[in-house]
Amino acid sequence: MVPGRLRARRRRLQLRHRTAAHRTAGPPALAAALTALVARHEPLRTTFTEADGRVLQVIGEPTEVPLPLTDLTGHTDAATAHDRLDAALRAEVSAPFDLRTGPVLRALLLRTTPRRTCWCSPRTTSPPTPGRWTS
Repeated sequence: MVPGRLRARRRRLQLRHRTAAHRTAGPPALAAALTALVARHEPLRTTFTEADGRVLQVIGEPTEVPLPLTDLTGHTDAATAHDRLDAALRAEVSAPFDLRTGPVLRALLLRTTPRRTCWCSPRTTSPPTPGRWTS
């Protein structure tokens, strides 16, 4: 089989497999919901450090979840709009998570039309827990 270039629709499906993308009612409500989620769940505030050759978890205090907005409006050409959406999703997915500094949850708002905003949150593997480390 000869590798080929993925069509735009297939690329979006591949990206959606690695991200969660949803329409949202409003950025303030989403930011508040994500901040409440992080406050309620310690694993979303947990980072890891190493001391004396051992990995230690550090549970941070609840903080506000940043919710940056990327405006993709302004293109009447559907193909260009889809390419810009693909590029924004690809950039978000490829940005690494740093388990030493956090956060382990991040989200991005994408304005696709003046009346439609969606958000994406890259999916990552579960953060390591002390019982899962091996020497």
